[in-house]
Amino acid sequence: MRGLIEGFNYVLRKGIDIIMNNEIEQEEAYIIPHNYTDTGKVLGLFDKQSFYLSVIWFLLMGFINFKLLPISIDAKIFTLILLVCPPGIIALVGIGGDTLIDFIGYIVSFKKRARTYYYEK
Repeated sequence: MRGLIEGFNYVLRKGIDIIMNNEIEQEEAYIIPHNYTDTGKVLGLFDKQSFYLSVIWFLLMGFINFKLLPISIDAKIFTLILLVCPPGIIALVGIGGDTLIDFIGYIVSFKKRARTYYYEK
């Protein structure tokens, strides 16, 4: 009995290592990196759909702002900062974890299905 007890020693180090018949069985621990689920993101921050939407927004509105508006360059820069950048940044970041297109779709579907419910007591 004593030999059996000596044969099974338990060692606590980085989890539990079990010594059996002079062989060490270790539990292997794997570290999951923080960016494991960031495969669908640009720079690890922005969703691809949001990024593409904001790039299209900036290119389209920047072209309209700089090529089609007959105002001075100072006014063009001012309108770019005031009217083009805020919606572009909102499109890039998203609203409540959703893309801007998803958020607008939620609003439209809510407005379509908006009803007044009456409950009798």
